[in-house]
Amino acid sequence: MYKTIIGVNLEGRHLEIGRFKNERIESLKSFTISHDKEAEIVVQEIQEAIDGLFNEQVAGIGIGVPGVIDIDEGIVKKATNISSWKNVPLRKLLENRYKVPIYIANDAKCFTAGIKHFGKGKNYQHLIGLIIGTGMGAGIIIDGKLWEGPNGNAGEFGKIPYLKHDYEFYCSDKFFTNIHHIAFDTLMEKLDAEDSKSKDIIEEFGKHLAYAIYTIINSVDPQIIVLGGKLSRAFPYFENSMKETLAYLSDSNKNVIIKVNDNPKVSLIGASALYYDAQIEASRKKSSELIKRAEMALEETEVKYFNIFNKIQDPVFIYDQKTYKFLDCNERVVKKVYGYTLLELRNMTPLDLHPKHELTKVRKSLNISHPDIPFSFTHVKKNGKKMQVEILSDEILYEGRKARINLVRDVTEKKKRDELEKRKAAQAAIVNEIGKRISRYLEPDKLLKEIVKEVRNAFDYYSVILLLFDEKKQRLNLTAAAGAHAKMYSEGVYLELGEGMTGRAALTKKIQLSNDVRKNPDFVKKAEEKTKSELAVPLLIAEKVIGVLDFEISITIFSNPFSGSSRLSS
Repeated sequence: MYKTIIGVNLEGRHLEIGRFKNERIESLKSFTISHDKEAEIVVQEIQEAIDGLFNEQVAGIGIGVPGVIDIDEGIVKKATNISSWKNVPLRKLLENRYKVPIYIANDAKCFTAGIKHFGKGKNYQHLIGLIIGTGMGAGIIIDGKLWEGPNGNAGEFGKIPYLKHDYEFYCSDKFFTNIHHIAFDTLMEKLDAEDSKSKDIIEEFGKHLAYAIYTIINSVDPQIIVLGGKLSRAFPYFENSMKETLAYLSDSNKNVIIKVNDNPKVSLIGASALYYDAQIEASRKKSSELIKRAEMALEETEVKYFNIFNKIQDPVFIYDQKTYKFLDCNERVVKKVYGYTLLELRNMTPLDLHPKHELTKVRKSLNISHPDIPFSFTHVKKNGKKMQVEILSDEILYEGRKARINLVRDVTEKKKRDELEKRKAAQAAIVNEIGKRISRYLEPDKLLKEIVKEVRNAFDYYSVILLLFDEKKQRLNLTAAAGAHAKMYSEGVYLELGEGMTGRAALTKKIQLSNDVRKNPDFVKKAEEKTKSELAVPLLIAEKVIGVLDFEISITIFSNPFSGSSRLSS
């Protein structure tokens, strides 16, 4: 909804002021100001004129002043027809008085804003409003926005050098008064009377104007140029000479539409439109700032994502949820683990990383989110080697498309360790059961059968020896032996407490384990013996040693999990 705005148009001594509401002039007044008096008096006269139309509904005031304006500061540096106006802080003075936003621009820019919003430039995004009157000036609209330049001087085409002077000298009232010594109003009367000399003068003017317009076209490339100012009244008389000269200069000039403003209030309307332009620009800047912040946030997020993504030590894959084509990965890690580059992966899908026998299972999992519970699969590397993996997967939005991200962990070694742990646990359980049975029976013949039966289930290649403790003689007597090394032992063999790993197990009441007996000084080697690993388990009843169960192994299969005596003795 349009607000109530006051527009002020200053032309020479003539001041026109209007109050606008809903795009219509609600009230209009005209005044004559003292252009030759002190700056403060002229400002006071303008304020008194505004006072007559100002009310509490007014949201802003737009003012058009012919001259040089500092748009950002709202300062009139120089007014064309008010000699005392130099560096007048007009905006500050009026804002202090009316407490509403004040917008100031030169007359050409107000004229252009008027034709853009309410005149013949309404349907164009690139246009020029060219005022030809006492002087020559223009307003420029680019992409629908009034362009003033960083110093507010955009559109001052009249200052461009031309012939012996500048364009303004030949394309304004100066041309008639300085060269032909005739007032424009007088010239118009003679043109209406079909005076031939006056016709030659106006046609010469049309040619000069054509050169100015040619420069404008090549500088700004507008869709339309709308002429305004008092000299535009003579358009029917100079139109032909102007267009013929433009055609002579370039055929492309024919593409630019040239029209004459027919609304005498367009500059006043344009002054009020400065308010709306400012609101639009503020909104655009705010939107631009929000977009910039969003872009910066997105860029920052992408940088963080990139850094985090590439710091993950496990392979990470992103693939399209529809096509299943790989989109991205942490290439350094993926190349190291799989051997593939990102370029190669973009021609592949997750199915290409699996063996054929898993494809049915894999297809079912491609669009299933399981960010917390991993799926177990086999992956095939570029070199054909297989590895066991666990995959965590979840949905993401990647560059505007639905995608999935998979975190892959190589669990090949973990599964090997798990299998070994299962085997060790089974062995420990069997050894523990043996210890219990020894404690129950203490009958060597029956016991040996139990030992051989149970141990055979636990080890592929073994030698098992049972020694019972003779408390009176304080030594270990060989009671039973089984396995490949049994023939080495004869009846009556015994070991002193502390002798060898077996004797040390009885002495310390602790399991003695050696993965590599060559490195154990307690190991006692017998002739032709091939033992590589030895496990000596003390058999205890209520912390009293009753014997030792000794395993001599020709391969290294024991490991640290057997060092806990609580699992093997009772």
